[in-house]
Amino acid sequence: MVDWVDLDGSVDRRTPFKFEAGTPAIASAIGSGAAIRYLESLDAPALRRRERELAAALVGGALTRPGVRLIGPPDLTDRIALVSLRLERGVPTGDVARMLSDSYGFMVRSGHMCSQPLVTDLAGGEILRVSAYLYNEVSEIEALYEALDELLTWIGPAAVVASRR
Repeated sequence: MVDWVDLDGSVDRRTPFKFEAGTPAIASAIGSGAAIRYLESLDAPALRRRERELAAALVGGALTRPGVRLIGPPDLTDRIALVSLRLERGVPTGDVARMLSDSYGFMVRSGHMCSQPLVTDLAGGEILRVSAYLYNEVSEIEALYEALDELLTWIGPAAVVASRR
């Protein structure tokens, strides 16, 4: 960004170089290239079958749980392995996400997903977003839902009672 800096001031580089702060993201470019080569080496139809299997486990798990509502259609035709879930009213979604992470090791996301008006309209509040990819197993998705069941059995009723006060 600069050609010279001293205690009295600095001399900017000429445009466009003065707008390029720091070292370029060399490691990111190399890592992206390696990731692309790895993904291209995989059997694409097998990867798609695997993604559908993971998506079916995510959707199926959501549909069979009390206190959990799937946001969006359950159709698996064009679905990737990602679900948005609305927890029972009064259950603190952000706290559940943190407990899934801190106590069970499942990384999920909670909130309005940078789309507050839409999420509020569809879900009435924050959602829990869960995704899987080729490095996940169906057994991990099942374990996630078991952890969610456990959390909801002890946090759900207390949270609902507290929210009614």
